[in-house]
Amino acid sequence: MSPTFPFERVRPVMLRVVIASLIAAAVVAIVSIATSSFGDTSWRLIGTAAVFAAFALFSWFDAAVSSARSTWFALVGFAVSVYLFVAGMAKIWLTFPADYSDTVFDGFFGWLILAVIARIALVHVHLVLATEARLRSPLITGVTRVTLVLVALLALMLSLPVLFSPVDLDDRYWRAVGVIAVLDALGTVLIPLGYQLFAPPSDRARPIAPVAPVAPVAPGSAPGSAPEQHGADALHAVAGFRPPGAAYATPGTPLMLQWPKYADGTDLPADATGAPDFRGVVGYTDWLARSE
Repeated sequence: MSPTFPFERVRPVMLRVVIASLIAAAVVAIVSIATSSFGDTSWRLIGTAAVFAAFALFSWFDAAVSSARSTWFALVGFAVSVYLFVAGMAKIWLTFPADYSDTVFDGFFGWLILAVIARIALVHVHLVLATEARLRSPLITGVTRVTLVLVALLALMLSLPVLFSPVDLDDRYWRAVGVIAVLDALGTVLIPLGYQLFAPPSDRARPIAPVAPVAPVAPGSAPGSAPEQHGADALHAVAGFRPPGAAYATPGTPLMLQWPKYADGTDLPADATGAPDFRGVVGYTDWLARSE
C-alpha cells in the first residue's frame, strides 16, 4: 500500500456515514414508538446504527488526527475500527439459547467494553511512540518495542473474555493479565527515566549561547533621548535604546541559525553527523515520503 494514503478522501465519507447512521437510528426509534412495537429487533437495529456511527467516527479520527502522527499508525487505527465493527455486529445479532442468562459482556454493552479497551490501547501506543520519538537511543528503542508488544498483549487478553463471554477462565489467566499490566506500566515509565539515565549528556542538554552585553549609552547624552532621525532611520529608532554592535551582521560572514526546538522548548537531538534529527517531529516521516 502506498505510504501516501488518501486520508483527505476518507474524512468526508466517514462524516456522511455518521450522519446517515444517526438518521437511521432516529427513524427506527420513531417507527417503533409510533407502532408500539419497540421490541428486541428495534433495539438491535438501533445498536447497529450506533456501531456504524462509532465505526465512522473512529475512522474519521484516524484519518484526521492519527495520520498526522504517521501513516502506518493511522492504518493500524483503521484495522482496529474494522475489528470493532465486526465484533459489534456479532455481539448485537448473535443469538443464544433460551436458557442462557445474559451478562454484561453480551450485546451492545459488551461491544462498548471492547471499544474502550481497543481505543485506550491505541492512545497508549501513541503516547509511547511520541515519548520515544523525542528520546532516541538504542536502549530506549528496545524498551519501546517491548512495551508496545505488552500493550497489544494486554489489550488482547482483556478482550478475549468479552469476545467469548460464555467461557470461564481460571485465576491463572487473570494473574497473567495482572503481571502483563504491571510490566506494561513499568515499560511506559522506564522510557523517559531511562533516557535521563543512559542518554549522552550532549543529547539531554545543549548549552545556550551567551547573549552579548548591551553597549552603554555614550556619556553626555540625556537618558531617554536620541538624536533626531529622518527617513527610514526614524522608523526603527526607539527612545532610550541603543542596540549593541553585535546586533548588526557583518557583511560576508555566515549566519548562525538557532538550533531547532520542539513546541515545549526542548532541543531536538542530534544525529550521527551532528545535524538536527527531525525524525521525532510529528509528520516528518510522511513529509519525507511525499517529497521523495
